[in-house]
Amino acid sequence: MPTERPTSLPAVIARYAASVHASVRGEQSVVSALGAWLVLALAGLADDDAPRSEADPDAAAVEAGVGLSLPDAGRRAADLLGAPHPAVAAAVGMWWRDDAVTDRLSEYVRRLPAAATREPLAGQEQLDAWARDHTLGLVDRFPAQVSPELLLVLGSALATKVRWLQPFDVVPASQLAVAGERGGFAARVARALRSVRGHDVRLVLTQAAGLVGAHVAASGDGLAVVSVLGAADVAHEVVLAAAYEVALGLNGARIGDHVSLFDLPSGRSELGEVVEDTVAARGAVNRIEEGVAVLPTWQASTSLDLLSGPTADGFRGAAQLLARLLPAGPTALDARQVAVATYSREGFEAAAVTGMGVRAAFTVVPREVLRRTLTLRFDRPYAAVAVAVDPPERPGTGAAWFGLPVFGAWIAEPSETAATGDAEIDV
Repeated sequence: MPTERPTSLPAVIARYAASVHASVRGEQSVVSALGAWLVLALAGLADDDAPRSEADPDAAAVEAGVGLSLPDAGRRAADLLGAPHPAVAAAVGMWWRDDAVTDRLSEYVRRLPAAATREPLAGQEQLDAWARDHTLGLVDRFPAQVSPELLLVLGSALATKVRWLQPFDVVPASQLAVAGERGGFAARVARALRSVRGHDVRLVLTQAAGLVGAHVAASGDGLAVVSVLGAADVAHEVVLAAAYEVALGLNGARIGDHVSLFDLPSGRSELGEVVEDTVAARGAVNRIEEGVAVLPTWQASTSLDLLSGPTADGFRGAAQLLARLLPAGPTALDARQVAVATYSREGFEAAAVTGMGVRAAFTVVPREVLRRTLTLRFDRPYAAVAVAVDPPERPGTGAAWFGLPVFGAWIAEPSETAATGDAEIDV
């Protein structure tokens, strides 16, 4: 029996994220499934939705990618762009060569969301400047290469720079090491990050990966990053799926359904340590659960070919829909995303630009591209997802974005944590 497709936009994006992450095969990476989805959704507006004598394979491929009907996907993309989230800069743009304009292209450009950039294609600097301006300066080059054959470009940009409500403590990397184990992240860095009161640290039972450890850090602007650690023998794509599952279940910036520490044996497991003791408490509380997480600082950058792997069919279909808007003739397609992210003591910043281009085919030249308590100790590869939540300092803003996973990352290499200038905490 076929699996029923989700209809909530956060669930749609989380499902599509599996296809986007699959293209990087467990390497250190950061991607924005939402950024890729926006390009597909807007390309779908090129389908006129007129009755046909037979199924349109290109439109069907795009619909399978976006996980919704093409009109519904287009409406939801427009809703997001028309109601910006306070923590996420979002933009889309369309550029075209003057001699590629047709009545069909002009009509399509009019159907794009009101906030979309609409400009004749002037050159590489134009696209690069747009990428810089709409990613808070984090991405300085648009992923499409301007050449004489380039006929049109459709792109999206997402970016965030947030500070944690409660910055991490900086601790010696020895606190990151799992007792009795060597060769993990703790052996590669001198310092690590330790959660403070106000961070949420839990064990969560997920459908994807069973029991996982989860940590959530939140900003005051309504973006939370959930880090999820699975058992050592669980495949990376399964841990990523669990991370999106936990992200979708956040209640604001707090983990929803979780496993009580009192339902587990005390002692050490591969997910962490549960220690039982007694403390003084006030009021009617008779049991207290607390959690601590130790994580590495990390950085990631990824260049993703969206015309290979599980995303290929959707983007090929989308580019073919756009090619129909152009004067008749053979065309070639490209679709790429570049993304960067940094997770540090003070906050989180990330950006992604997705670009899809249609080129005249007769001069296209192949090119090479580069591919590059409970105590949770994130001392081995793990997943992280940045999700839009209700801003505690401005509740009710960005409602259209609530629960939406914006960036996802697989952390396979730690970065050194900068010293704070104060004495490191060694507890």
